[in-house]
Amino acid sequence: MKRFYKAVAIAIAAFMTTNVQAQDETKYVKVETDQTDWSGEYLIVYEADDENNIAYVFDGSRTELDKKNNFIELSNTKQEINGAEGRTINPSAEADGATFTITKSAKEGLYNIKSKSGYWIGFDSTEKDPETGEIEPDIESSNETPIDNSIAMQEGKTNIVITATNGFELRFNADEGKTRFRYHASGKKKAIKFYKKTTVSPTTAINTVSATTTNTQVYDLQGRSVSTTQPGHLYIENGKKVIK
Repeated sequence: MKRFYKAVAIAIAAFMTTNVQAQDETKYVKVETDQTDWSGEYLIVYEADDENNIAYVFDGSRTELDKKNNFIELSNTKQEINGAEGRTINPSAEADGATFTITKSAKEGLYNIKSKSGYWIGFDSTEKDPETGEIEPDIESSNETPIDNSIAMQEGKTNIVITATNGFELRFNADEGKTRFRYHASGKKKAIKFYKKTTVSPTTAINTVSATTTNTQVYDLQGRSVSTTQPGHLYIENGKKVIK
């Protein structure tokens, strides 16, 4: 009978041991390698304060994209992604509303970048300001016609270079009173990064036990293991002498 109860206890313990697989998570993960295809959903980011995990994110929810302070501030934290440390931004109503979707253009090697609010962005003007003799920074947008851009990763860095058809690059102006994302002459102002919307899968499962039953071994006074005890006899169990 004792063996029967012992077997039942072990079976219950095994039944209540569960393998809990961590759920997949959606994150905005910093892109750190060059891509053969840039299609996807992204946050366009200027890493404003790396030490304090502050990111300025181009706000794709706006219908007027070329405005001063056309960004939101979000936290970009360090996190282990697939065994390597990277930076991520957690999904939220603000983050999800600020995204830009990139698709391939009808023209080979070019891409169209569309805000969450439904506007394609680019810049193709070649008109020079009569006073400065230079092309002024700007963003052109359209909710009807895709605008072409080229996209590449700067060699040796994680900077993303989005280049409009007139050669200007989408960058961040951090100058006081002029803070905004805009197309600027190549190399001017602050470089940007991509954080891609990504499903992050767990690499390991977590075993949890909701209840446990110990299978304690019993010995006689000579130190021999016994499977059946006799009433009134002295035994050693868990390092202590007990009378069954």
